Amino acid sequence: MVGLLGTTSLEPESGLLIFPTQAVHTFGMKYSIDILFLDRQKRVVGLRPEVRPNRLTPIYWRAECVLELPAGTAKRSQTTVGDVLNWQEE
Repeated sequence: MVGLLGTTSLEPESGLLIFPTQAVHTFGMKYSIDILFLDRQKRVVGLRPEVRPNRLTPIYWRAECVLELPAGTAKRSQTTVGDVLNWQEE
């Protein structure tokens, strides 16, 4: 339930997968993040770029999980709603 709270940054090329959830908040965060809402097939059903600290996202009812990424990642990767993601765990 802590997520990225208490951290000072998120490393480039990294992210935090939160499962299961359909909404998140950034209360207590110290930096902005991109938030992707994903369904069971890892399809982006919602995208909130560069969410600043102390914000609450809308609920994305079709989402099963959330991927939190460094701010600007979605723009750089040209990720949009409808894209299907693939990632590697380390």
